Amino acid sequence: MEIKPPLFVDYGTQLSIGERTFINYNLTALDVAPISIGADCLIGPNVQLLPHPPTGSDGTPRQARGHHAHHDR
Repeated sequence: MEIKPPLFVDYGTQLSIGERTFINYNLTALDVAPISIGADCLIGPNVQLLPHPPTGSDGTPRQARGHHAHHDR
């Protein structure tokens, strides 16, 4: 695995990254819910992994919770 800094996370404990994965500059992963990036993935620069929208459909703020996000090649 290779990660080009900077990397931005909420907690860092709910982010898993598979083998031989390359992550380019400026990844933002809001890991209020588990985020899984599989093996052999290529993530481009300035990518945001957001497991839930920051506001509800009516525009009201949501609580810090989310659903598992998984990305595989």
